[in-house]
Amino acid sequence: MALLFSPAVARCGSGRYLCSAIASAGWSPSSPGHTLVTDGIFGVVRNPSYLGMLILTFGWALAFRSWVGVLLAVLLIPPLVARIRAEEGLLRTQFGDEYKAYLSRTSRLIPGVY
Repeated sequence: MALLFSPAVARCGSGRYLCSAIASAGWSPSSPGHTLVTDGIFGVVRNPSYLGMLILTFGWALAFRSWVGVLLAVLLIPPLVARIRAEEGLLRTQFGDEYKAYLSRTSRLIPGVY
C-alpha cells in the first residue's frame, strides 16, 4: 500500500494529467471541420476514455487492496459526471439534433446501465 501513495507515483500521476491537459489544450468542439463520431466503441458508450479511467482507477485500488483507493475512485465519479454533462452541453449546441439522436441510442458511461 505504501507504493500506491509514494511521492514517485504522485509525481508520475500528476505529470501524466499535466501532459494530457497540454496535449488537448488546442481542441475545441466548435472548431470548424469537426464531425460527430458515432461508430465503433462510440456506438456503445459516449465516453469510453472516462470509462477506461474509472476501470483502471478501481482496478489499481482493488489490486493493492486499498480501501482508501476505492474511496478515492468513488469520489472521482461526481466531478467526472459533471464534466461529462458540461461536454454534452457543448456538443448539443455544436451538433444539434444529430447529437440528440445519438444521446437516445447510446449510454453515457456504462453500456446498458448509465
